[in-house]
Amino acid sequence: IIWVYWGGDSVYYRGVVKAYEQQTNLSQILYDDGECEWLDLSSENYKLDQLTQPSPPLPRQYVDLSDANRRVPMWNTIHKRKVTGLAAPMAKNVHVFLKKYPECEIYTNQDP
Repeated sequence: IIWVYWGGDSVYYRGVVKAYEQQTNLSQILYDDGECEWLDLSSENYKLDQLTQPSPPLPRQYVDLSDANRRVPMWNTIHKRKVTGLAAPMAKNVHVFLKKYPECEIYTNQDP
């Protein structure tokens, strides 16, 4: 759980970090109201709510996005299934895919 400060509204908004892109240092934030955006958290005012953050059941793995034309497997958090093959985006398009499908995240061993 992350609380991102919006200066224009003078309030912190609650959300979840859905993905992180190491090359650009951008994190995908999905807010409780359904809005989704990519932020460089190093330049944002935010707080983490670690008490409500569940521990991942399996260790997560580093996802290499350096090969722009490689397909990146995704995890659909609603249907609890892996998206692979031609349905998965190329690394160069991951941020576009995640913006279009906020219910998805980069696959990192989420299978039960």
